[in-house]
Amino acid sequence: MDKNAKKTIQEAFQHFKKGALDGEWDGYLNYFAEDASYWGPVPGKFLGENKGREKIRAFYESQTANGVKLKAEDPFNIITEGKKVFIEYHESGTVGGNPFKNIVALSYIVEDGKIIDCREYLGDLSPFVPQ
Repeated sequence: MDKNAKKTIQEAFQHFKKGALDGEWDGYLNYFAEDASYWGPVPGKFLGENKGREKIRAFYESQTANGVKLKAEDPFNIITEGKKVFIEYHESGTVGGNPFKNIVALSYIVEDGKIIDCREYLGDLSPFVPQ
């Protein structure tokens, strides 16, 4: 087990939690390599692979601009294998002003203290899908 990969994600996730609440994403995004990849499950412009830190920034900033406010709990499950770290956590908040609860899984790959790959999996996508 690479304790540095786990430590990197635990630190980064604290910044993720802050960004999810207040829209300040710089702390979290500073953990991503310039050419990192983020795979997103949310329908729309950012569905699927998003390459590069600035594209990832655009995704998170679009969520804030669209009124997504989330409270992410500390992970209840962390699995580490070498440079791969998998976490699961509960989140709640509002999406477009509507209350929302979910379980989220994030899969990361860390190299040299930077996230090079992140994949997000949501238990319930319905709050993000226009009715």
